[in-house]
Amino acid sequence: MKNVFSILLISIFVMILTFSCDKKNDFAEKLSEPQLSGVKTVFIKNLIFENDDVFMSADSIQFFTGEKAEQAYREDTGGEIEESTFYIRNKTVDDLKYKLADNVKIIVKTFEYYNQESKLEGKQAELKMFGKLFKNETEKYYSRLPFKITFKNNEVQKIEEIYIP
Repeated sequence: MKNVFSILLISIFVMILTFSCDKKNDFAEKLSEPQLSGVKTVFIKNLIFENDDVFMSADSIQFFTGEKAEQAYREDTGGEIEESTFYIRNKTVDDLKYKLADNVKIIVKTFEYYNQESKLEGKQAELKMFGKLFKNETEKYYSRLPFKITFKNNEVQKIEEIYIP
């Protein structure tokens, strides 16, 4: 009886210890995950609808204008930029996945949806309609436009097209 009680007590102790270690590892993992806040410039590859969540697949880029565009172009190519007011640097192609907030705001500067009569300029686009822009081959060029995304609490709160003249 003493042996059974001892084995039971040791088993409970091991379970508590294991559970405690798992919690500490979860906490350590959460601390090591990057916390997303602020603004990032990206090419949007696609929107992914999973159950009630929406995710964005994106490629991180740098967008320069004016003298900074000239300097970045010179650094990357050794040449002079001609007749352009902007330069996009994309040294590595990423496949980053970001969760969109439930109330994400989408602002488009130039947008004409081919299958619709309405034109949205600088207005909030419907999320599903916006997602179609990255699936439809006719409009796939939206994947090559820069977007500024704003994070808060590890979620994308705002997606805003950067106008390219």
